[in-house]
Amino acid sequence: MRLAVAFEYLHVASLVHDDVIDHAELRRGKPTAQAAWGLGAALAVGAEGVYMGTRFLATHECRAHPRMKKAVKKAMPCTSAWDW
Repeated sequence: MRLAVAFEYLHVASLVHDDVIDHAELRRGKPTAQAAWGLGAALAVGAEGVYMGTRFLATHECRAHPRMKKAVKKAMPCTSAWDW
């Protein structure tokens, strides 16, 4: 379940950024983050989703991938205001 939560964060973030790249106004019949809040907010929401997904992977053990925590921490050194 933990792995699914992490990948859901990453999936939603990728959709938000995809809508920005495509200049999409709607997703599933509703306004996209960019259409509703503007470019800056959409980019921030997408980036936060990537951050939360990778942080979740790095700070929670994933039984399916026991080395995931170490790999994510090595690949993404913390540059956020939130300390891991």
